[in-house]
Amino acid sequence: MNHHDQTAVDEAAAMHIGLIRDKTWYGQHWIRDNKRAAIYSRDGYACAYCGITSESAERQGIRMTLDHVHPRELGGTHNVGNLVTACLVCNCAKQSKGLRAFLKYLRGIGIQTAGIAKRVRRQKAKSIFVTSAKGQITKVTPTAEGEIRKRVS
Repeated sequence: MNHHDQTAVDEAAAMHIGLIRDKTWYGQHWIRDNKRAAIYSRDGYACAYCGITSESAERQGIRMTLDHVHPRELGGTHNVGNLVTACLVCNCAKQSKGLRAFLKYLRGIGIQTAGIAKRVRRQKAKSIFVTSAKGQITKVTPTAEGEIRKRVS
């Protein structure tokens, strides 16, 4: 399977499991569906913080979202290296906290945080493949300065 096929599969899978509904924005117009789907796929369709899968979340009526690891309010960007999949419960609990402050908050309410920071760092460091409306595929790789985009087809 080539990158184009994989990206189409990722977006279709995200729509199928309810992460992207009917190609509408639902107030989340800051990111396109194809990029959102690629991030969900990169993260294994699971919350970076608690690990709940999209299937389990859907059964419990919990929506999956994208979270800015370094919050926009604190200068974070929409770059793929700053975005991870998060269930709505974790995203709402995190609010505008940075990762370190969020982990401290979780420990304070008795939640084990071992491995969360490592998982988040690992996920946000991975590249994604995004397909444009014209079918062009771009590899987006996070860097310390932002991201590098390279067309692959």
